Amino acid sequence: MKLNKLISLSLIISSVLILSRCGKDVQVYNLDNHKIQDLEKTHPNTPYHISLKDIKMAIINSADNLGWSYTESQEKNILDFRQTIGDKLYAIKIPYDIKSYSVHYDKSINLHYNKDTNTINDSYNNKVQKLIKAIDEKIILIQTPTEQGK
Repeated sequence: MKLNKLISLSLIISSVLILSRCGKDVQVYNLDNHKIQDLEKTHPNTPYHISLKDIKMAIINSADNLGWSYTESQEKNILDFRQTIGDKLYAIKIPYDIKSYSVHYDKSINLHYNKDTNTINDSYNNKVQKLIKAIDEKIILIQTPTEQGK
């Protein structure tokens, strides 16, 4: 009887330790100079136009829809984003211009970030990749034909 209780207790403790770790550590995913899809190239018969303000709003709206909050950085054309889930903090910087944007790790809490090996819990990369996909989709949606093309 005592052996069964000991085994049960061991299984419970092991399960809690495994579940508390939830995910594995992977290389931090940073995106550098990701080109903004130019619809003028993919749709040559219809001129499209996108402004720097459009790009900024696409980034902000995409992030907001995924639960990120932002602040303007002191540096021009850089947005700082934060997301808190439970005791975890995800923080990124997104510099952008008319041709591209980047997504860079800023800081985190309780995501097992290791500066020496540049690794972090894989939930960070998942969140960043979902955000990049949402930004790209939003940028495509907001590009509108110019007056010349109408």
